[in-house]
Amino acid sequence: MKCRPPVLVFGQRELESRVARGDIPAPFLVSIVEPRTWFRRPLEDERTPKAFGRAFRGVLTLHFSDIPEETPRRGGKRPPSRQDARRILRFARSWAGKGGFALHCWAGVSRSAAAAMGILYVLGRTEEEAFRELLAQRPYANPHQGLLAHFDAILGSRLAAAAASPGS
Repeated sequence: MKCRPPVLVFGQRELESRVARGDIPAPFLVSIVEPRTWFRRPLEDERTPKAFGRAFRGVLTLHFSDIPEETPRRGGKRPPSRQDARRILRFARSWAGKGGFALHCWAGVSRSAAAAMGILYVLGRTEEEAFRELLAQRPYANPHQGLLAHFDAILGSRLAAAAASPGS
């Protein structure tokens, strides 16, 4: 049986606490934070903590909000884009076979959960396996449907449908 590297989802403070204790859950990190508003200091949820850059071998930082595609863009907020999905997949493929992945957004419920499903899929899980694996570690996960739709368009997958189906 092929070794399946872990793909772990966290809220930002939860992951910060683990990293502060020296408990690094995986060598590679996808950090999803809010888009930064440039005319003021970044808020806590608009930046990847500096400790993460030292703790992980590879870090991908993305800036998008937990809002649907049709939401008007106000205050710098923006939904995930197809380019964001491509960057996640490229990062996962470039480090596949070299260790597991940790992912975080502010709460570890929507954006990072969807990103985890995309990574699990490109690492060889089916859509249903990716969703079940996500729910096994984050039972309250509600993956961002817009990001899943971008993965589906790129990969020809059915991740959005798997995450929307009760009992997957």
